Amino acid sequence: MDETIIAAIIAASIAAITGITNICLTIHRNKQDGITSYRMQWINNVREEFSNILSWTWYTQDSQGKITPNPIDELRKSVYKVCLYLNVKDDYDYKILEKTFEYLNMVTKTYEPILLSQSITQDELNYLAALQSSAAFTESKKIKEELQKLVRVYLKTEWTRVKVESSVLKTQYSYCWKLFKGFQSQKAVEKFLSEYKE
Repeated sequence: MDETIIAAIIAASIAAITGITNICLTIHRNKQDGITSYRMQWINNVREEFSNILSWTWYTQDSQGKITPNPIDELRKSVYKVCLYLNVKDDYDYKILEKTFEYLNMVTKTYEPILLSQSITQDELNYLAALQSSAAFTESKKIKEELQKLVRVYLKTEWTRVKVESSVLKTQYSYCWKLFKGFQSQKAVEKFLSEYKE
């Protein structure tokens, strides 16, 4: 065979391999970008619902001092949305759900009897105002703080997952990413929990 033919075959082979590799990498990157964007949207939805849960208050007070109880339905709605977002088979997700329902149940048990009455009397409004110094209010505040910590670690873990999945070099994430095993969420949770305590 002539040398020019061999050189042409080698050049064509290299070009074909390069082209196929580029096509495969493009397909993989597009798939990865799609998954990453959906995951980011999901994380934002989870953050919004937990924000609704953690910012819920027992009542509002206007500038004239009039107390109005806040509807518990919005809190309930956010709690149930969170249930649909989280994975009950994951230990950390389940722990978050337990704490979320503990908060909802405590609020419901203390607060709902007032809201179920046909008309809220001044005594009941005074009771709502007195909740700030009650054990139920203190307990709800404690549960909210614990839930906030769990959620912050959860969201940080999920953002780290997005960064790991979208990066080519994963060496900086060696604490939570293992070759052939992928992202290790439990390792990330442990790391972030220890950072949160510091």
